[in-house]
Amino acid sequence: MKKIVYLFLLISLCVGCKKTDMQEEPQGQKDDWVIYNTSNSGLPDNQINAIAVDKNNIAWAGTPKGLAYLENGSWKFFDTSNSPLPSSFIRAVAVEEVNIIWIGTDKGVARYDNGNWQVFTSDNSPFSNNAVMCITYNKVNKTVWVGFEGGELASISAQTSWKVIDAGSDLVLSMSADQNGDLWVGTFNSFAFTGTIKKWQNNKWTSFRLPEMGYPSAFPYALTVDNNNNVLAALSGTSVKNVIRQKNSRWEEMATPENAGGFKTLICENDVTWVGGNYLYKLENEHHFPLAIPGANSGILSMTADTKGKKWLGTLYSGVVTYE
Repeated sequence: MKKIVYLFLLISLCVGCKKTDMQEEPQGQKDDWVIYNTSNSGLPDNQINAIAVDKNNIAWAGTPKGLAYLENGSWKFFDTSNSPLPSSFIRAVAVEEVNIIWIGTDKGVARYDNGNWQVFTSDNSPFSNNAVMCITYNKVNKTVWVGFEGGELASISAQTSWKVIDAGSDLVLSMSADQNGDLWVGTFNSFAFTGTIKKWQNNKWTSFRLPEMGYPSAFPYALTVDNNNNVLAALSGTSVKNVIRQKNSRWEEMATPENAGGFKTLICENDVTWVGGNYLYKLENEHHFPLAIPGANSGILSMTADTKGKKWLGTLYSGVVTYE
């Protein structure tokens, strides 16, 4: 079942990342970009499902063939043949403030701490589903959250063991913690074909159903929080391509370039929102424009920024791309 579900999502990603004609010319100079792929580096695969950067500015990329990391200019990777990873198919990566790396696979969770590994599956942990969809780190209460295919959420911290929360039977597509420590979750019901954004606060759920907000058949692929503690969501679907923001307890649409689409990931940097989709989109106040990756014709699946402001992009089939 989990292979069918993930295949369905992958097909939707491919469809959503189809290029469209644009009235605005995508901006970007070749000198601003660096592309790492299987042809010019040690990356094990060109599909980058997840990407994160640790406090030492080491990039960690989750691929279908292992966890790759860029250190001292060279890509290396862990897989099931050279590490305790429960699977080489990496779906999610997150970094704690103390530089511990959390890895979500289709067969369980792994924790990597400077050469030391821990693996968590349904055999040794209270969660019942090993198929991880996303991971986030809550800086406020120092807690790691893991979202699974079947709707379970699991949390763990240095002071506590695993705790499991039932978020329903929907796919958990995205998660982010706000500045108050509240958890925001994006889910999708594959039977009703509807998405929901949920807030976990004081052990209680508040739900924002996307069809009721005017977004039918919308996948909430990504969530993030800006400097003003506003929650942003990237939505994609058959008829939906929007970035929305909850501001002053009300949801509003953010302006995006005409014909923009395929939104799968987003991050906030000061007053700028960066959205990954068919292109890299920069949203700044009322100004917005797309940037095409020179020499690559692939949608963007994942994104992060390092301490120097460099953007790290994980693409569908063009490897890892940096932009500065």
